[in-house]
Amino acid sequence: MKILLSAYACAPQMGSDPGIGWQWAVHLAQAGHDVTALTRNANRTAIETFLATHPMASVDAGRLRFAYYDLPRWASFWKKGYRGIHLYYFLWQVGAFWRARALHRAEQFDCAHHATFVSARQPSFMGLLGIPFIFGPVGGGETSPWQLREGFPSKGWAWELMRDLSNRWAQVDPLMRLTFASAERIWAGTGETLRLIPARYHPKTALMPLAALTASEAAGVPASAPIEATCDARPFRLLCVSRLWYWKGVHLALEAVAQLALRGVPCHFTIVGEGPQAAWLRGRSRALGLDHHPHAQIEWIPRLPREELLCRYADYDAFVFPSLHDSGGFVALEAMAAGLPVLCWNLGGPGVMVNNACGRRIDVNRLSKRQAVSRLVEALAELAASPDLRATLAEGARRCAAQFQWSALVAQAYPLTQDCPQPVIGAQKRA
Repeated sequence: MKILLSAYACAPQMGSDPGIGWQWAVHLAQAGHDVTALTRNANRTAIETFLATHPMASVDAGRLRFAYYDLPRWASFWKKGYRGIHLYYFLWQVGAFWRARALHRAEQFDCAHHATFVSARQPSFMGLLGIPFIFGPVGGGETSPWQLREGFPSKGWAWELMRDLSNRWAQVDPLMRLTFASAERIWAGTGETLRLIPARYHPKTALMPLAALTASEAAGVPASAPIEATCDARPFRLLCVSRLWYWKGVHLALEAVAQLALRGVPCHFTIVGEGPQAAWLRGRSRALGLDHHPHAQIEWIPRLPREELLCRYADYDAFVFPSLHDSGGFVALEAMAAGLPVLCWNLGGPGVMVNNACGRRIDVNRLSKRQAVSRLVEALAELAASPDLRATLAEGARRCAAQFQWSALVAQAYPLTQDCPQPVIGAQKRA
């Protein structure tokens, strides 16, 4: 097929939206499709430099091309400090449609596919080209459960309320309804996003994970160290890699580690990341008595190069991903590929990827904050007490991660001749 891929964010060797846009472009081409990826001119240097230094033998020459469009230079003012990024993105979508229409007149594409931003709250106009249109996979329908917002800083409460209102508006926004109506297929990254999409469009909507691994990533992550019993001389080693935002839930993980330490379970908890709530989280750690606890060690690492982080996975027993709303959760998938059991809430992307065969997915529905933390403590204690269980879950984590590969997502999304979209293997639809 000749595919026009709309990817506002698209850049090699990056995570989040830029990485998603890039992987869709590359893997669609690897699958044999002719792909023209329409992205911002700001991504041109990174893309062309990478292609010049990393020849892709798995992509036939000419199957992957890039087209560029950007708003006038003065409009970049809106992107500074993210004060107007959503307005800038909307205006880019308008201009990108006209650029796409010109490309379509010349190339006669078989379909258009919106890849990034991966947001179900912001429209795409590619469905107006008059050819089959795929929207997604997209996320954004997730929001922090009300009971787990207890303890948020005031700014956190304000942002969550704004997110709630934004999700409500997306359900009645005429431009989003136009996007949903014009799509032949809609892929929702999570159950929460599926529920955000109006019910009338559900017959053409299904789940598809946002996060995936390349074949080399799935095979190339160093395996975790041999499983050993936790004892006084060898603490239970936990890792969390996260931006330090209130909604990432790191404060809940700190509370769980504090309670685990009170039980006398020696624990070493490493937190890799930085963000605006770093000082607040360190204050929470001190208030919980973790800075000088005989059974707990807290290690804060602001940032690690990805290559070093991949090697670090092997030093830990389990990975904690306490995010309260995360559409993807790529780092959790990466940890699973390294053989680390993942502990998370039954929320967002990790709630789709993780099950009891590869970790512990804690259902927080109708649980208070205290109850949710208590469930996490029990899960941690279970893993700390049983090397055999950790070994079983480590093997399950590797098998589970292998299911979430970009090649599988592309095979599921195409061709368009299937009667009804089905969830990609491993995805679990939740009520």
